[in-house]
Amino acid sequence: MSGEILLKIHNPSKKVLEKKVEKVSIPAYGGDLTVLTGRAPSEILLNEGKVKILNENAEVLGEYNIGTGIADIAGNTCTIYTADFKK
Repeated sequence: MSGEILLKIHNPSKKVLEKKVEKVSIPAYGGDLTVLTGRAPSEILLNEGKVKILNENAEVLGEYNIGTGIADIAGNTCTIYTADFKK
């Protein structure tokens, strides 16, 4: 599927990132998970690790280090809630 995902990352006090991306890889507890457009709504527990911005060929365009948290995926939006965020 082609399209864009709206990626949002929040820490407890504010939104630290909002960006449209092709794909995003998140550090889920069961292993890295790639979020694509049209995914079923989900809430996913996250490990400490890297959120990776991917292009349509799965090449890494950018990375952000996060602590543990939760990803809320609904529609074509992936919102990550974490206490620790570093570029």
